Amino acid sequence: MSLARDALSSDTRSISELTAATGYASEKAFSTTFRRVVGASPRHFRDKARQQAEGDSRTRSHPSRAIRERRADMR
Repeated sequence: MSLARDALSSDTRSISELTAATGYASEKAFSTTFRRVVGASPRHFRDKARQQAEGDSRTRSHPSRAIRERRADMR
């Protein structure tokens, strides 16, 4: 699952392609296992990772914005 987690956060392959690459017979089985191990569905995990990556690139020049956004996420 750590390979799948890394691929979801940095890879452009579809979840179906990652399912096959990780050896699962079905996307449902992969998604169920991923959710149980990671605590989020593959799609939600990927969306969150992309949001964080976009936020990191936006806030590199504005550290105070990064702090405000992290505080907002904690609420």
